[in-house]
Amino acid sequence: MKSETRAVTLQETPSANRIHIGFFGKRNSGKSSLLNAFAGQRVSIVSDQAGTTTDPVSKPMEIHGLGPCILMDTAGFDDEGILGQQRVEKTRQRYVLCFFPMVGVVIGMAAAGFVCLS
Repeated sequence: MKSETRAVTLQETPSANRIHIGFFGKRNSGKSSLLNAFAGQRVSIVSDQAGTTTDPVSKPMEIHGLGPCILMDTAGFDDEGILGQQRVEKTRQRYVLCFFPMVGVVIGMAAAGFVCLS
């Protein structure tokens, strides 16, 4: 009896087996815009008001040459107030998911951000 192997589809790839790409940085530094540009669709809400992203946003997708990935948008590390502290904690939890953080610049934006690939 022959055993058949078949390719696992994008929808069947568990989250833990995907490359996690997270966008981290200050509030209003362009993280949401960058996620939307990578995804090719409006996944995160974008506005001129700092602190628009309140909860982490994840977008599973496949990137040519990398394979199945999860793109993550996060609140800014500089969020303020009691709720801001809670948002920063959720951002830190997402940051821990990234195995190999790399510092990068959000192209076309005024402020620097952090990008991590794992």
